[in-house]
Formats: sequence, structure tokens, C-alpha cells
Amino acid sequence: MIRYHDTVFCDGCGAEITWSPMLVRGGEYCCRDCSQGRNCRCGERMDWEGDRRTTSAEQASGAGADNRAP
Repeated sequence: MIRYHDTVFCDGCGAEITWSPMLVRGGEYCCRDCSQGRNCRCGERMDWEGDRRTTSAEQASGAGADNRAP
């Protein structure tokens, strides 16, 4: 387990865990797959969530839209 200023990283894949980790055999894991030594996609999902938050914020503020009158 690696901690950096209260940040927890998965002992399996190294993804930052922003939710409650799975505690297995003294390790902290992002998901069941990592706790069993298999590959996971949690890091990719976190990237998707960041993209969704950015896109939602831009849509809410109107950023990126062409607001010029015709």
C-alpha cells in the first residue's frame, strides 16, 4: 500500500482508489480482480469519470459552445 497525503493506491494495478478499498491479506485493492492478481480496468474507469465531469461542467457553463448570434 502506498499513501501520499491520504491518497491510497491499489496494491495490484496502482490506480488511485477514491472509494473504499478491498482489504485482502493485508493489502488494499481497487477491485476483486486486482485482489486476485488479475488485470482490471479501474484506472480506465476513473479516466472516464474525469472526462464526464469535465464535459458536464463545460455543458453547464456553456463553455465550448458557439454562442454568437447568426
